[in-house]
Amino acid sequence: MGKTHNHTLLKMLATQHKYKKSHRKSHRKSYYNTNTKKNQHILHKYYIVKCYNKDDELNYEYLETHLKYLGVMPDTKSINAIKSMDITLFKQKRVPLNTYCNYDNNIRLLPFNKQLVNADCFFLSSINNTINKRFYNYYKYVSNIANMSTIFNIINKYNLVKNITDINPIIAKNNLALTFKINEFNKYEFPKWYILRPIDSFGGNDIRYINTQKELNDAIAFYNTHKNYKDRNYYNNDVIASEYISKPLLFHNKKFHLRLYLMITINIKGNIKGNIKGNIKDDIKDANYIFKSFLWDNGKILTARDNFNMNKPFTRETHDTHVKSTLDDYMYLDYFNNQNLQTSLDINAKFTQTEYNHLWDNISAVCNIISTILEQNKKQLIYPNEQNLYYIFGLDVMIRNNLDVVLLEVNEQPGAGFKHDKNRDAFSKAYFQWINDKFLEPLFKNKE
Repeated sequence: MGKTHNHTLLKMLATQHKYKKSHRKSHRKSYYNTNTKKNQHILHKYYIVKCYNKDDELNYEYLETHLKYLGVMPDTKSINAIKSMDITLFKQKRVPLNTYCNYDNNIRLLPFNKQLVNADCFFLSSINNTINKRFYNYYKYVSNIANMSTIFNIINKYNLVKNITDINPIIAKNNLALTFKINEFNKYEFPKWYILRPIDSFGGNDIRYINTQKELNDAIAFYNTHKNYKDRNYYNNDVIASEYISKPLLFHNKKFHLRLYLMITINIKGNIKGNIKGNIKDDIKDANYIFKSFLWDNGKILTARDNFNMNKPFTRETHDTHVKSTLDDYMYLDYFNNQNLQTSLDINAKFTQTEYNHLWDNISAVCNIISTILEQNKKQLIYPNEQNLYYIFGLDVMIRNNLDVVLLEVNEQPGAGFKHDKNRDAFSKAYFQWINDKFLEPLFKNKE
């Protein structure tokens, strides 16, 4: 699955768009001539839950273009009515509308008559589940939200390591950092460095770095007196320790990780509509759940703010890699090459294309294990009122300076932060093209 890295993302997108445009023009007439009569009794409508803040999300216009081409129209009446309700509510509360997706805006969204919404294809927010709740009980021919409780139980920072180890101990040994609960004291080998991470957290919140017993004791005292973003107390079982990667590959002399995207799709054979009140999954044969997974061949490079070093004190500016600390929008296909990578400070990488190809093969092997774990839980991942599901995970991967792959975590709600609108737009175009090619077109063009 090796990729050539010397083509820019924008050039690639322009080429793809040109091909798609000509391909669609030549086939549009024949497609509708052969399929309109067969499907004319089925009219699908879509509803997209948006944040009202372009900085929080992708450009959904590209998704809507694909949907309309496939004959899926917007549920305009409900979209306009609900948006009007939300705008009025936020004005009354004197809260900026661009905080709509914030967890801390303390706004209870107004309910509405269920009959208002006629959509059966829902694209809910991957940023804040709270704003999705008003749409949970509808039948969904298409949905992009999987069972979050099941997901957390499978891929939280601790269970992910355990599940991968159970399936493939070799992958676990080679591609995971040694990880254990913070209170498993016999597993520390000081003065080795360890990173302490709450299991249920995001954005680098409450991470600690330690290499002495005193620092461990201080960290435990900290966690015992602090709460997470859900205002819940930390306990020893809620924090994990992992061996710190002391020799990472560097990007512009900074520590970095790759944010890659893994999509799973689940299609249930047969029509579940009309049976959504109860738990019908026990009545559906396992073979009728069609599971697939796809690793996107692009992603983002997220760096720390400052140049890398292993000197004390460890600071977030040197060791935490996130969207906010990354100076620009760096895409994997554009920037992951010898021109931008260093094996140590100021020592440029000299890897061959074969070595880069092998790196991607190793990433794919790790993703195959994750997909296997998810497939084993496919019946629990899709809600009873969902017919066809796609869901996208954000994989955080570090690379050692010898190109060994280390999976850090799997994010169930990957964000979409960008520094420049043009890059957000280019990313959105390619991202929704991927979703269309792997999920939407096969679903709507091949349905019976």
